Amino acid sequence: MRFDSASLTTERFLADFWQRHPLLVRQAFPGFEPALDADDLAGLACEELAEARLVTGSFP
Repeated sequence: MRFDSASLTTERFLADFWQRHPLLVRQAFPGFEPALDADDLAGLACEELAEARLVTGSFP
């Protein structure tokens, strides 16, 4: 199934996806430049005080 991100409204997102289903929207922010590179992000994820962990992989 192909997802049309142009049809995603706040209301639809909250009703259909929020805390229900995972949603990956590729190129959601065209031209986005991350503040951290992959090494910095991985380093932060390994910190004991980090409140979240980094999950990486190749997912279909």
